[in-house]
Amino acid sequence: MAAVAVVYFAAARFGLGFAVMAEQVSPVWPPSGIALAALLVLGFRAWPGVWLGAVAANILANETPWTAAAIATGNTLEALVGAWLLRRVRFHEGLDRVWDVMALLGLAAGLSTTVAATVGATALCLSGAQPWGAFGTLWLVWWLGDAMGILLFSPALLIWGSRPRIGWDGRRAAEAFVLAACIVAASIASFGGTFVQLTGSHFAYFVFPLLIWAALRFGPRGAAPAVLVTAGVAVAFTVRGLGPFGALTAENRLVMLQVFLGVAALTTLVLAAAIAERDTAERRRRADYGVARVMARSATLEEAVPGILRNVCEALEWDLGELWVVDAPNRALRCLEVWHTPELQVPEFVGATRHVRFAPGVGLPGRVWAAGEPAWISDVVKDPNFPRGPIAAREGLHAAFGFPITVGTEVLGVIAFFSREIRRPDEALLQLFATVGSQIGQFMDRKRSEAELRLANEAKDQFLALLGHELRNPLAPIRNALEVLRNRGNEPAVAAKMHEMMERQTAHMVRLVDDLLDVSRITRGKIGLRKERVDLGVAVERTVDAMRPLLDERGHRLRLSLPTAPIAADVDPTRLEQVLSNLLSNAVKFTPGRGAIAFSVACEGAEAVIRVRDDGIGIRPEMLGRIFEPFAQADRLPERVQEGLGIGLTLARSLVEMHGGTLTATSAGPGRGSEFVVRLPCPPTVERPAPPAPGPTTRVAARRRRVLVVDDNLDSAESLAVLLQMAGHEVQMAHDGPSALALAREYRPEIVLLDIGLPAGMDGYEVAQRMRPDAGPAGLVLVALTGYGQDEDRRRAAQAGFDHHLVKPVDVGHLTRLLGTL
Repeated sequence: MAAVAVVYFAAARFGLGFAVMAEQVSPVWPPSGIALAALLVLGFRAWPGVWLGAVAANILANETPWTAAAIATGNTLEALVGAWLLRRVRFHEGLDRVWDVMALLGLAAGLSTTVAATVGATALCLSGAQPWGAFGTLWLVWWLGDAMGILLFSPALLIWGSRPRIGWDGRRAAEAFVLAACIVAASIASFGGTFVQLTGSHFAYFVFPLLIWAALRFGPRGAAPAVLVTAGVAVAFTVRGLGPFGALTAENRLVMLQVFLGVAALTTLVLAAAIAERDTAERRRRADYGVARVMARSATLEEAVPGILRNVCEALEWDLGELWVVDAPNRALRCLEVWHTPELQVPEFVGATRHVRFAPGVGLPGRVWAAGEPAWISDVVKDPNFPRGPIAAREGLHAAFGFPITVGTEVLGVIAFFSREIRRPDEALLQLFATVGSQIGQFMDRKRSEAELRLANEAKDQFLALLGHELRNPLAPIRNALEVLRNRGNEPAVAAKMHEMMERQTAHMVRLVDDLLDVSRITRGKIGLRKERVDLGVAVERTVDAMRPLLDERGHRLRLSLPTAPIAADVDPTRLEQVLSNLLSNAVKFTPGRGAIAFSVACEGAEAVIRVRDDGIGIRPEMLGRIFEPFAQADRLPERVQEGLGIGLTLARSLVEMHGGTLTATSAGPGRGSEFVVRLPCPPTVERPAPPAPGPTTRVAARRRRVLVVDDNLDSAESLAVLLQMAGHEVQMAHDGPSALALAREYRPEIVLLDIGLPAGMDGYEVAQRMRPDAGPAGLVLVALTGYGQDEDRRRAAQAGFDHHLVKPVDVGHLTRLLGTL
């Protein structure tokens, strides 16, 4: 306030030095421009400085204290009204739009000055310092002086008072120096009286080409000081009676000079603003294009970010840019990248930016994130919601704006830019970058989708490789066993060993396929549970018995901990044993030879807890969150190839959750073992479960059956026919639909084992539909024999007339029991 008062006082004393008509009224009044610029740049709080400076200046103009106070009040109100009106229309202090120049001319120079002229002229007449007959002339001269003061002095003060950047190279600086020298020389020549006898007042317009040069080449930053220099030279010579207006009376020469300078200032500033608008539009197009080009050339967001920030800063003259991404698990924004111009030294601000995290609504990034809309801060130093404000103040950062990176309504991140200047909000710029934010969001979403597709393709390739490996593993010993049987099949001990091996490897292959199908069924919600009351201790014992050969083969020590009293739970026993087998199998596979495995079941409150702990290779921390994802593969033992398809744990967790329980994994890290814990709800009352009813006998049925086997795979049909004949049944074979129908009419089978996928344009469904009406009164049992085992396949088989549905490879015991119960 003190500084404003001193500057205002000095400018007022200078202006009163040109008073001709009255001691208190001057056609040259720079303080009006100074006061308006002070309130716009420093804020309305600077108004007491304007008032004090005006009071002091007017008291020295031979006015009473009350008159001086009244005139000072009018001058202050003029500045306040002008600043308020310009704020209402979103005036830019940089005068980089034609609208800004016209607002300055109409609202400030034209309208607000009527306040000071009216109050001042009235105060002088009321005090008797001037007669009422001179009111009109006093008002006009007062208004003209204030208007010219605003039009001539405010632009330079506003533009250069907001910390403008120069950024000129040597050639441009040299051009500016030459232009300034030419303007000074031309102004002196025009208003010094040198050519008056030759050209009269017309030579004053010689400065116009130079003012146009300043506007075209240097925009408002060059035009405003050029006008001010011209005005200073013109006033200095004109008050001495020199120049094109020197021949007029003292009062008229200053009035004519003010009119001339007003026209020159308005023309120059409008042209400069138009050029600035064009340049601004071009820079914004260049920034938009630059961002699009960077994204088109970048494979990832991390690769694109520095280019995006640099392009925007360089194109739009901002000093620093930062990109924040949403850290969804922690509900915070974290900084991904910071870029700033090479000449900017802000190490403390950059360091704080890289380490800070912003919650929604906190700071500029958090504010943009919470609102999902762009935001502008004219000066971050004065913003109460800018935690880095003190650092910005120390390192000279002021204006800032930010915009969200969006996909639809989701905010993926925030980009913010900072300037060393104080800048008023630019709605057009915010609208532009709202669109840019959407483009960057689409880029991020596209790259994220592409990355996910590359994880999916990699996972698919890895899965197919593992599937091939896992299927070849059991096929190799089966094939070897067949060769052994071919050469040494007459040796009972060798044959028994080979048969056992083939049965074990076939069971392994069947389990792989079943696991794959189960994952698919669970994903689609097509699997059901058949719950019954089960003693969990018994289920654990059965699992251990089934896994005993693998435990012995690997040489592991198993510590089994079972409760003394039964622990019952309502579960599907088959699915529970599937879960426990997967967990124990994993412990066996991922524990080095002669390792220790603990398997326990206990009751903890209302839950039954089953734990499988090993001292194996452990799980890396980053894998703990992914271990239950489909096809996820953790580390493996160095001496072994990868075992399994990566779906066992996925299937296990899904089945446990279907039972209303949980499955979790913990590990202290690589080489420190792991533990898997199953928690299942216990029923309110624990009762010893009833022993399971004995299943149907696996003994070969005594009754001889007539069986027709229909399968286009000759090996499958012949091997099944041999098994049935060995069981005492009469068997015929067919390998396509038409021959099956013909043979059925002739052979009259009791049972037809019918493959679904048959050649010759007639599948098993159609064969069954045609065969059923020809069965006769004795009836016919149709059994679908197929590799398709989904619920939809079973539904279609029932609709086609099948009585039963068996999935390949057929369990011989199950088929024998089925034949025995028909």
